Amino acid sequence: MLIIGDVLAFLAGLTILAISSWAIAMCMALMFSRRADKARDHLATKPWQSLVVGLLLALIPGTISLGLMASPVPGVKLAGFLAFLTLLGFAAVGFGGMATLVSLRVRAMAPDLSALGATGRASAVIVIACLFPLLGWFVFAPLALAFSLGAGFRAVLDRDPVLAAPPPVPEK
Repeated sequence: MLIIGDVLAFLAGLTILAISSWAIAMCMALMFSRRADKARDHLATKPWQSLVVGLLLALIPGTISLGLMASPVPGVKLAGFLAFLTLLGFAAVGFGGMATLVSLRVRAMAPDLSALGATGRASAVIVIACLFPLLGWFVFAPLALAFSLGAGFRAVLDRDPVLAAPPPVPEK
């Protein structure tokens, strides 16, 4: 039997999850812009490859890490948590890339928006689409996670040559 407190706790948890998902997309798109741009490029040029990589990562290392987290041995449990958090980190970078891809399309429709405003709206659109009952929960959210995981994994593992010095700042 559900009481009103259970329902309110569930709704509060869902609200916190939505706000934190929006915030992580914005944070990844702004703090790690080069990696998010690489993830955006992977999503734009080879989306199906990103999906397959994301599904494989979710199935093989994801299942192994969940199995390790169920172990009663503290060291093994810690290794499982670290592996799972690594996968979530890849997905967060990919989610930032997905937000920048959608923000480019938002800015094409509304050119008066700033890049920050378009990225914020794009992140909100993705998060709200994932909250849509049934279709969002069971189709869009898992697909978005798989695309993000694959694109983020490929973006993080791509190696660029390190710049010897930062580019010069133009003088005014």
